[in-house]
Amino acid sequence: MYTPQFHKIKDNSIDRPYAGYAFLNYKNNKFNKNNALITGIELGAIGPVTKAAEIQNTLHQSIGYSENKAWKNQIQNKFAINIEASYLQTLSKKKKRYIDFIATTTAKIGTIHSHVSANLYSRINLLKTLLSPFNATTLLDSNLYNQPTIQQKEFFIYLRPQVNYTFYNATIQGSLANEARQVNYTLIPLNIEMEIGIKYACKRMNLSYAAVRYSKTLEEMIEASNTYGAIKIAYLFD
Repeated sequence: MYTPQFHKIKDNSIDRPYAGYAFLNYKNNKFNKNNALITGIELGAIGPVTKAAEIQNTLHQSIGYSENKAWKNQIQNKFAINIEASYLQTLSKKKKRYIDFIATTTAKIGTIHSHVSANLYSRINLLKTLLSPFNATTLLDSNLYNQPTIQQKEFFIYLRPQVNYTFYNATIQGSLANEARQVNYTLIPLNIEMEIGIKYACKRMNLSYAAVRYSKTLEEMIEASNTYGAIKIAYLFD
């Protein structure tokens, strides 16, 4: 669910369009000793068909908020298909290490998102043991084993500075409802992100928390940057 910072701002407009996006994503990860190639495809839809407005209003009304009628001007229905590819390269050659660095380059093209990005992961171990290798870490979801119960325990913090260049973003540039078409939103192609997080893995469980701060993605945004958080709980089955 993409929403503006406030329902309304001073000139009775909003700083970004409302948009709902629902999708399924499939990825194929091929890890070698020091590098990896990840490819994927995303299928779904954007717009009222996703029922994002109904879901958000139901959740908000359950805790006492009134219905947000501004969703009536959301980005309209559009079929979603995106393909992407990422190349990862470890920059740390030593086998025994407590800190390491991993560079990633990603390209994505499709009907909803088209962009390229580059980032640098750095892991800092919080255990006395050594970091798990590049091709067997929860950081990159490469910690898959024939017997999940023997996965190496991991506990580390990580940093991820990233630079993005966006060619198209349908959640900003897609077709608006009739009443909102007079509003033009201006995409800022170049933006930066900074993610800091902590991850823990033991036996079958993977847990993580991250905070991401990113610069403006369109001119009309009120703040120069925005922040969101992410919690992940994963369980490895046989």
